[in-house]
Amino acid sequence: MKKYGILITILLILGLGTGLFLLNKTPSKNVVTVSTKATNQVPTLYVHGYGGSANSTNAMIAAAEKSDKAQKVLTAIVSSTGDITYSGDWQESVKNPIIQVVFKRSNAQIPEEGEWIGKIVTHLQKSYKIKAVNIVAHSMGGSSAVYWAESVRKESDPKLNNFVPIAVPINGVLGMNEEANKNVLLKNGEPKSKSENYQSYYENRKKFPSNTNVFVIYGDIDDGSNSDTAVSIVSARSMSYLLKDQVKSYKELKITGENAQHSKLHSNDKVDQAVIQFLWGK
Repeated sequence: MKKYGILITILLILGLGTGLFLLNKTPSKNVVTVSTKATNQVPTLYVHGYGGSANSTNAMIAAAEKSDKAQKVLTAIVSSTGDITYSGDWQESVKNPIIQVVFKRSNAQIPEEGEWIGKIVTHLQKSYKIKAVNIVAHSMGGSSAVYWAESVRKESDPKLNNFVPIAVPINGVLGMNEEANKNVLLKNGEPKSKSENYQSYYENRKKFPSNTNVFVIYGDIDDGSNSDTAVSIVSARSMSYLLKDQVKSYKELKITGENAQHSKLHSNDKVDQAVIQFLWGK
């Protein structure tokens, strides 16, 4: 656990806008509607990153709703003490429901947030009888989603249909355990240098659900650093060597320019449209 704690401390200093949180065993409360029969709806969880908030995913959710392809139905708020409250109204008529996940405590570790994601998915399964979920996650939220999929998720849990990691530092963070332009991807996609966390993810990669479609989005601000200022291209693309041969499908999208900066990627029109197309089609 120590290695995750060091990573989180550095990310807070860098202000990456990512999120990691701890759930306790208190039952979820304040759900407005509860289903009593199985649903074919596949909800999408939008998970912000460390130091983030609802503002981190508001723009992406608004774009999805504007497209008429999806609708936000619930907000899951995790308090500083780990209590989860849900607000909203999940109707069976909503084809592609969105759940916005908001963490009030911003100093928890990757394994803790992975447990949180698991608790939320389990709650949705029990309360709404869901059979599958999608996850869209920014920065460290994506690392925690990988941890959930590999180390927390059980076979009886809902399937992970689609996973969209945006600007995820899966193999290091610039200024912490990686220097700009020092690491490279070999011809087979393997990163030449692997962080301690990455090695752990790789060791557990066979536990990642094989029926998942993965869409990696990363940024390059074109300043010579080959990064989004916080996450290098190599770090983000190391997801390929980790999951490409494990999952149902895998693809990547590179965003360039000023708006490819780490914290701007969750408020980027190109990213919004790419995510909408990937999850719900034209």
